[in-house]
Amino acid sequence: MLCGADLAAFRARLCSLAERDVYADGLESAVTTMPRHPSLLTKGSSVDLLGFGTCAGYGPPQLTLSVAMLLDYPRWPREVFWDEAHAWAEAVAGPSMAVAGLSGSRENDDGMVFHYRLKVTEPASTSTPRTPAGQPAGTAAVIRPSTRTANTSWADVSGTGVPAPTAR
Repeated sequence: MLCGADLAAFRARLCSLAERDVYADGLESAVTTMPRHPSLLTKGSSVDLLGFGTCAGYGPPQLTLSVAMLLDYPRWPREVFWDEAHAWAEAVAGPSMAVAGLSGSRENDDGMVFHYRLKVTEPASTSTPRTPAGQPAGTAAVIRPSTRTANTSWADVSGTGVPAPTAR
């Protein structure tokens, strides 16, 4: 049930999003995911992890981790161990990053999503193996700014064949 190898690989990919060279040629954002896992504390629920790197062209890239606690069936909020999301954030941070704070949360019909700001505490070059330029590491995908509509910030996920994420 524990997912140490998946967690370590996700952490390495997320750390690589803190590298400035990922955002060469005007790219603004990149994303990586970890496969869905069953909740460790709440029976009948699962956890999705999504890591974002954003670079506005100045300063270091900013990292955000979204932890989604998804419920398989409706239940009272007090029956769900929402603190598990915070534990996942700390586990992802591991030795190379720190959770800088909770930047928000959102409840929907399927559960809750928590968004955390992450801060790199040691250089990625010592904590993650480097891959040759031009080869994406793991499931990291580059997201380009939208050219289709003015009111969306995510147009397509390049090179994955996956359609753009849509709001629910």
